[in-house]
Amino acid sequence: MTYEELFIAALLFTILIETAMLLLMLRVLKIKRDLKELLFAGILASSATLPYLWFVLPSFISPYSFYVAAGEILVILFEALIYAQILKLEMRIALIVSFACNLISFLMGIMLFWK
Repeated sequence: MTYEELFIAALLFTILIETAMLLLMLRVLKIKRDLKELLFAGILASSATLPYLWFVLPSFISPYSFYVAAGEILVILFEALIYAQILKLEMRIALIVSFACNLISFLMGIMLFWK
């Protein structure tokens, strides 16, 4: 599988996992939002950040362990901004939700894609 094919698989996986986690988190936190807004926010957040994580940041950050740590922190921050804006969440809540979504997708990605 080429790097680009792996990216497409990872993108679809990330959208699925993080959007499902977003729905679950807001339900647990008893925050009601329109399903279309939730789906839009989940899909947009992953689609807007994963390409940068995979294709842009590796050119600027090394070693790999630092790239992963810095990249995930940046993704959590940017996705929190997206959630806060689209879903009208307090930034504190948006950060918690973004962290949870990214932690789950990161851990599941390691379990499924790590060679």
